[in-house]
Amino acid sequence: MAKRKYSADFKYAAVRAAKQGKTLSKINTLLAGSVSKDSLRQWTNLYNTTQAVVRDPSTYKTLGRPFELEGEDLTFISNMVANKPTVYLDEIQRALIEERGVSVCLKTIAKTLHERLNISKKTIRTVNRRQDEEARAYYLSRISCIPTSYLVFTDESGVSLEVVARKRGWAPVGQRTPRVPQERSTHK
Repeated sequence: MAKRKYSADFKYAAVRAAKQGKTLSKINTLLAGSVSKDSLRQWTNLYNTTQAVVRDPSTYKTLGRPFELEGEDLTFISNMVANKPTVYLDEIQRALIEERGVSVCLKTIAKTLHERLNISKKTIRTVNRRQDEEARAYYLSRISCIPTSYLVFTDESGVSLEVVARKRGWAPVGQRTPRVPQERSTHK
């Protein structure tokens, strides 16, 4: 027989009728339902222990293995990632050991970031440290009166001195990474 969903009022009426000594068939006739013997027994037991026919979800037991990282550890990791989005997993692991005294593997940290904190790894958005909004506005005001056909732009290409620069960072799912200041390569 398939599981049926009964309202709390229906369950309470069935338990009240059972407490009054009515039989299961009489209860089903009275309530125009098809309550099983097991369901009525479960509802009655729950009512006897909690005085309610619907269990409070906060009292459910957590099934499965308990998490290695809880409360303050999760806050610590969240703050660490927020302060330095380009942090590596091994740096988080080392900080957890040194500052919190918690030793967990890299896989646990990665799963915690993805599944529990809802944070994923993304390509970072960089911004030059020397970028200045006022200087940009001044430049645009000076150059705006020059016809575009007179302008020629050049750019260096083919050389990357940022081989060891961090290119990926952590951010909440659905959000971009914060802008990370980074020096431009200077070619000499």
